[in-house]
Amino acid sequence: AIEWFSRSAEQNLPEAQFALGGCYHNGNGVLQDYKMAVKWYRRAAEQGHVNAQFNLASLYFNGLGVPQDYREAVKWYRRVAEQGYLKAQRYLGRIYSEGVAAPQDYKEALKWIRLAAEQGDPEEQNNLGICYFNGQGTLEDYVEAYAWWSIAAMNGSTEGKDNRDGVRRKMTESQIAAGQARSKELMAVIDRKKQIAKLPADQAPTADIAPSGYGSGLLVKGGYVVTCWHVVDKAQKISVSCQGKDFFASVVHKDAGNDIAILRVDSTDAGAALSFADSVKLGAQVFTMGFPHPELQGSDVKFTTGSISGLTGPGNTPVYYQISAPLQSGNSGGPLFDEY
Repeated sequence: AIEWFSRSAEQNLPEAQFALGGCYHNGNGVLQDYKMAVKWYRRAAEQGHVNAQFNLASLYFNGLGVPQDYREAVKWYRRVAEQGYLKAQRYLGRIYSEGVAAPQDYKEALKWIRLAAEQGDPEEQNNLGICYFNGQGTLEDYVEAYAWWSIAAMNGSTEGKDNRDGVRRKMTESQIAAGQARSKELMAVIDRKKQIAKLPADQAPTADIAPSGYGSGLLVKGGYVVTCWHVVDKAQKISVSCQGKDFFASVVHKDAGNDIAILRVDSTDAGAALSFADSVKLGAQVFTMGFPHPELQGSDVKFTTGSISGLTGPGNTPVYYQISAPLQSGNSGGPLFDEY
């Protein structure tokens, strides 16, 4: 077997290179030689062989056959994880949450834990619940924690069940109901991703292609959306999600200097009729409605209160107000309301 693997590997066939790397890695048919394993895994990995990329990352991580190099390990783990490799996503979640092999970064950890959880991994579903419960990488959210722990418990995680039962004692009846509803919504997302994973890449529905960014906006009469120009600048396609439906939209007017864009939404003339304030007082109570981090915090609108803390922006420009309401990525383009 080694002889034929070697011949095929020398002809640059990645499957044979991976197999030969495995033989040296495990000492099958040859003396165990991590350095030779690295050589052949690397040649297969550079041709896109996912399993070779993962094994190469592990050898760099543990310093087998090469000097220990966490940066190189994370590079290869990331490359594999971005292709949907569950085990690599789990590794990256731990690397970033524990600060091993990379600086501790709860937000980055949350990203990879969520991807693994959405593939149906009960351990990562439990870990995602922990992130929401402790506010690690996101806002503290008992409802979202309860939802993920419920899904983990349903998939056989004893720890998930214990955590769900524990947080339940701290929640109101309305929060529990919201958590149960959210778990059903998340299960639909997980099932949908499983269906899409079975399709060839060129057959994935447009709606399931990951967006490059998110923002908020205000739908006004006539089917127009007011938002920020930087939300849609450079976008190849714009999709507006409204009341559970997705619509294509196009830019009909922009003012880059004032960071404003007007979109026209296909197939609807709906929208609110609003009056716009012609003056604002310092200290006036205001609130925002928007959709920060929808991939993490859910698709429901988020309400945030604050006040006008400054009537001018940087350099005393009158174009901006300063407000005390805390905002996050995804709030951009959302409206600012007062009591009127």
